[in-house]
Amino acid sequence: MSDSKQLTVYRMPGPRIIERDQVQRIGDEIGSLLVSERGLWIALDFGDVEAINSIALGMLVSLRGQVKARGGQMVLMGIVSEGIAKVIETTRLASLFPIASDEGAALEACRNPTLPFWLE
Repeated sequence: MSDSKQLTVYRMPGPRIIERDQVQRIGDEIGSLLVSERGLWIALDFGDVEAINSIALGMLVSLRGQVKARGGQMVLMGIVSEGIAKVIETTRLASLFPIASDEGAALEACRNPTLPFWLE
């Protein structure tokens, strides 16, 4: 992959992602990015998120599949909530997604998808 490729950051709306229509809207917004660009590098910024439900987790897994199918990379970024970190650990989402502390680490994760998860 080229080092000149851009990272698209999608700021997840906080503080709670628990309503079905909210999850659908987020999925639609990210899905529209995928339609317009192949090989998209996208970081989902969870900096403002304190709670997430199973519907939203399912959406993340589905979006990951869509991004990968179009030759892209998706990273979870900015997880500061202990609750979100615990959910990611418990559900083993960290085995599917690189987890980055900031945009620099997210970009590095996209450039080198074989690096360890939880990049600082």
